[in-house]
Amino acid sequence: MVNYCPMHGSVFGGFFGGFFQLVILLLFFVVIWWMLKNSGKFGYKTNTGDSAKEILKKRLVNGEITKKKFELLKKEIED
Repeated sequence: MVNYCPMHGSVFGGFFGGFFQLVILLLFFVVIWWMLKNSGKFGYKTNTGDSAKEILKKRLVNGEITKKKFELLKKEIED
C-alpha cells in the first residue's frame, strides 16, 4: 500500500512540489535580472552601436590619440 499525502497529492509531492516551486522562483528572478541588465539599469553598459571607426574618431577629437596613430589604427580596422 502506498501512503497518499492529501496535502500535496502524492507520496513525493511535498519534496518535488517544493523543489519545483523553488526552481520556478529562481527562474523568475533570473529573467527579471536579465531584463534589467539589458535595459541599462544598475550601471550596466548597453551596446551603443558605435563602430570601431566612430570610436577612433571620438578618441582623435578628444586628443586621446594622434593623427598618425589614428591613420594607423584605421588601416588596421579596414583590413
